[in-house]
Amino acid sequence: MLPKRAGFVLAVCLFLFSFCVSIGFTQSHEQEFALPPLEMGETLLNMGQLEPAQAIFSRLFETQAEDAYVVRGLVKSLAGMNKLEKAREQLEAYLKDHPESSAVLYGMGLIHLMERKTGPAEEFLNKAISIDPANAPALNTLAVSLYERKEYQAAIDRLHQAVEKSPGDLLVYRNLWRTYAAMDKTALFHKEFEQARQENATPRILGYGRAYAGSLRQQGFKEYQAGNLDGAYMKMKTMLEVYRDIKYSSGEVSALFSLGLLEEERGNKSSALDLYRTLLKISPNHIQGRERLQALEQDIKNQ
Repeated sequence: MLPKRAGFVLAVCLFLFSFCVSIGFTQSHEQEFALPPLEMGETLLNMGQLEPAQAIFSRLFETQAEDAYVVRGLVKSLAGMNKLEKAREQLEAYLKDHPESSAVLYGMGLIHLMERKTGPAEEFLNKAISIDPANAPALNTLAVSLYERKEYQAAIDRLHQAVEKSPGDLLVYRNLWRTYAAMDKTALFHKEFEQARQENATPRILGYGRAYAGSLRQQGFKEYQAGNLDGAYMKMKTMLEVYRDIKYSSGEVSALFSLGLLEEERGNKSSALDLYRTLLKISPNHIQGRERLQALEQDIKNQ
């Protein structure tokens, strides 16, 4: 059996790994670009694999420096490696020949915000947006700065602009949730989520749904840390329902795995078996799910 109270923590830690298994990703050289390069870099960055992520973003920057998402990945990966100064040098060198680059001006704004230099950060961000009003990462980062100054409505306005320009950017929706939560107005988030569903706007449905599901995961983990297994289970069950509602299979797999581990801890072995079996129907190559299923089946036989 999995050690008491270790299993659910493991589920949280393995969330991104489970996502990568579900899309068939491994970190071999032959499969380095099994995903499009930008998506691969972002996946590695989210996994905390900073060096390979930085290598991808650096290569992309050589030919796609005008892509704000490439710049964002480059700055964040270098910042995670404590090499923010290197990012600054690269961007400043580019700006010497391209002073009106909205993407790179945004990157400079992001660097300054990371350094807690709000004034210069917002100057760069506003300039980037004035050059390219469709620069969604700049709008998002400006919203973060406004959020930190508790100018919540102004932040919401920028985030709505970012959604309009780039409806597939999950980070924008996470910041929308966070800002509405700070305003104690999460009902407005749900209203926008419902409107996206009524309009059958798939990128927005996925954005709102994944952001909301992510908040449920965090709430569930807090319940777990407080020793409330039933409360954690209910949050994760709701998260599963959200993922199913928006038809996001990777999230559904993660939720099923978390629920299976929680049911094991709660002593509900039959339910845990059903959850793992459902998981494996969706993702047959899910290593952890199969291991837990086999271990639990063997445990039941030995009783």
